[in-house]
Amino acid sequence: MPPPSSPLSVPAHFALVCGRYLYHYTSVEKAEHILTTMQLRMSPMADVNDPRESKDWLPVLTFGSVALPGTMTYQDFLVEFNKVMREQTKVLCFTRDDPSMTPDSPPDLYGWGYAHSRMWDRYGDGHRGVCLIFDIDSLGDEVAQSVGTRGELLHTGVSYFNYPPGESDAFTMSTDDIAARGVAGALVAHRSAHHGVLYFYKAVDWQSENELRWILFSDHADRWEYISIERSLAGVIFGVDCSGDEIRRIRWLLRKRHDMKFATMQFRNGHPIPILLP
Repeated sequence: MPPPSSPLSVPAHFALVCGRYLYHYTSVEKAEHILTTMQLRMSPMADVNDPRESKDWLPVLTFGSVALPGTMTYQDFLVEFNKVMREQTKVLCFTRDDPSMTPDSPPDLYGWGYAHSRMWDRYGDGHRGVCLIFDIDSLGDEVAQSVGTRGELLHTGVSYFNYPPGESDAFTMSTDDIAARGVAGALVAHRSAHHGVLYFYKAVDWQSENELRWILFSDHADRWEYISIERSLAGVIFGVDCSGDEIRRIRWLLRKRHDMKFATMQFRNGHPIPILLP
């Protein structure tokens, strides 16, 4: 059996170039829906796993020369703040290759986006699911074409700090600003001004996920947005405990895609190595 430094350690059979692909772990059931529709769903921030983003935010409201408009209370303001910042803000999340990895170095087997045992366990149905692979450039084009006209669209890699710089300002608003712009205008302007802290920072505990995400400040009331993946889907890796029947079902859904690569995840002496399927 080849050691970790063999060619199988680096997935040449996928022709992967470090940093070129993004990865989405999911269950077989969800993957079947994704591959039937050839769409990914962009969800509100309130639907994500991280409590920092899914639970209500509690901003500080400073009172300047004017009070809140009309009969608005602080509780009313909180409702509006969370509606704009979290419910009307949609997110699409992926894992990327570790930007600091050296692709041909055996220790960096763990830097590839598909190689995270914890993510296979948490998002990939306990190693029974799949990891979908996307070409980052094609995916960026498809995201823009799918939702680029439906609001302000941003994307970048997530940074990891327990106390990100600028956090205090990001969670502080003034009644003077609300009076000058109106509630909706002030919230939208604040969201744009502090989007980095609000949407592209996570706690250090999540750092191993090497996340890259798209954020949409939606102009529409729809709960979800949908992203075509017709051109960007590049391959599928099956979890080490994915059954043969499930593998056949997924491959059948993609039977017309002759450019598609398939592999099954193996852990050779504990090291993550995808093995190409014929």
